[in-house]
Amino acid sequence: MIFKTYDMEHTAQFLAMRNARVFVRSRYRNHPAIRFRPRMLTSPYWIVRQRVNEMAKWSAAGGICVAQVGVTWRDLPEHEAQLLCECPFSVKQLERRCKRTTGKVVVYYPPTWELHVWSLLRFAKPEKLRRALLALRHMIVVLDKAPIFTPRVFRHA
Repeated sequence: MIFKTYDMEHTAQFLAMRNARVFVRSRYRNHPAIRFRPRMLTSPYWIVRQRVNEMAKWSAAGGICVAQVGVTWRDLPEHEAQLLCECPFSVKQLERRCKRTTGKVVVYYPPTWELHVWSLLRFAKPEKLRRALLALRHMIVVLDKAPIFTPRVFRHA
């Protein structure tokens, strides 16, 4: 099930209290990015900066894995919960990133969508721009309908 959040660090902390393995995807495409701050966590966490094989240690030990590198779903072990620190640009990207998540997926809801639109205007090819903007619009609609992640919603979902 998909949730949205406005507070990444507290959400990751609560997910870690309820799940053995939580994956935090903190690689950003938008600049300037709204950064995830792992130092605010009190649960044990692993930071993956360069090597994907570091995730094997996290998979065995549990806790929170904060990935600051691009991780494909093939490299990712199964995990109970995932926090996406940047909203994907399409529902297709969201589905691809969550293939190995067996439980809850929480997506950070940005204060404004201007950075997403600006990134598409800057990086998308002109012939694919319209389709990319429509995909983003659909992603926004899906996220608008998603419930806000709170401990109460989490218990009853």
